[in-house]
Amino acid sequence: MALLTVAASLLLLQGGAIQHPLLADAYRSAQKENKVVFVKFGASWCGPCRRLEAVLDRPDVQPIWKRNFVTVKVVVDESGDKVKLNSPGGNDLRKRLGGDGQGIPYFAFLRPDGKLLGTSMMSSKQNMGCPMTPEEIAEFMGALAKVRPGIPRAELQTIKQAFENAG
Repeated sequence: MALLTVAASLLLLQGGAIQHPLLADAYRSAQKENKVVFVKFGASWCGPCRRLEAVLDRPDVQPIWKRNFVTVKVVVDESGDKVKLNSPGGNDLRKRLGGDGQGIPYFAFLRPDGKLLGTSMMSSKQNMGCPMTPEEIAEFMGALAKVRPGIPRAELQTIKQAFENAG
């Protein structure tokens, strides 16, 4: 499944690790707990961002998610009186993770050592944002199985159904 952007692929080929102050605590936690880091970029005004968060916070999904991922929420693209909500260095991190010029939500999966596993860029080279269409949900589920292969099939099905029912 081609979820890696060209920039991300180059980083992987070069063995590069993404280092950023917004990720330091998450890397330590992920290493200690044997989890994958999930970085989610969003903004308060973004409906698909709220939808993605609502699915991941569902009572049936949240325990699965927390067992497998350390989530880093990065606020970007706020303006006006909400500009102070932006995470310091958030746009720089989004750019490093291949999301420069992409809409939100944008997300990335990283190993605890900082190696990029995948992003929300679909095989069609478009940012899926919050998986909503059957194609996006299928790619997202494929990405989960790839970046965290130990998630039981029944739990992946729970996550899939949550996205299917979010519409």
